[in-house]
Amino acid sequence: MADVFDEYKIKKENLLDYGFTLKDEAYVLEKVLDDSLYVRFTFTGSSFKMEVYDRETQEVYLPFQVENNPGAYVSMIKEEVEKIKKDILVHCFEANTLRQEVISYVNETYQVEVSYPFEDDTVSGTFKNTKGKWFGLLMKIPYRSLGVNSTLVVDILNIKLDPDSIKELIDHKHYFPAYHMNKKYWITILLNKNITLEKIKPLIDESYHLVTDKKEKKKTC
Repeated sequence: MADVFDEYKIKKENLLDYGFTLKDEAYVLEKVLDDSLYVRFTFTGSSFKMEVYDRETQEVYLPFQVENNPGAYVSMIKEEVEKIKKDILVHCFEANTLRQEVISYVNETYQVEVSYPFEDDTVSGTFKNTKGKWFGLLMKIPYRSLGVNSTLVVDILNIKLDPDSIKELIDHKHYFPAYHMNKKYWITILLNKNITLEKIKPLIDESYHLVTDKKEKKKTC
């Protein structure tokens, strides 16, 4: 659950009100699941993990860690833990707003509104210049699609850059080979708390001018 910080920002002031207790610089919350098990959530400032324990032995309940075909009882426990987790996120975290900041910047700078051209998809939005050429694509995709071992769904921005700039930027942490686009000319930026709008602005500007100011020799998206 540590990767929750890629999508959300913690509101520490809400943890104690929610029921967390502060122990040795860690915020801890325990919730009874049934007669046999309880779940413990631990927030240490840089990570947020959850573990299920046997109430009688106080040992970690290992079947909870099984991912494939865990069985009906364990599946029920997983669902209950997931409900608690979502409630914690609602009350103690706030969602990443970088996606909206990008939309606002493009609108204010280039008078371009985000458009949603895909039928039955109100999330994937494009930025197009006056000639209808894309210079940006916003999407929400499974983190695993970027080769990251995570169950989260994340916001990304695809933009067009010079191939040499793309080679320098790719780090598989913040910048990735373009998702579902020409990887020579496009790059994917992960829109999470580890990157700021100020870092993205010049890249958006470069993408806009590459698409708008130069004649494209061939279709690249």
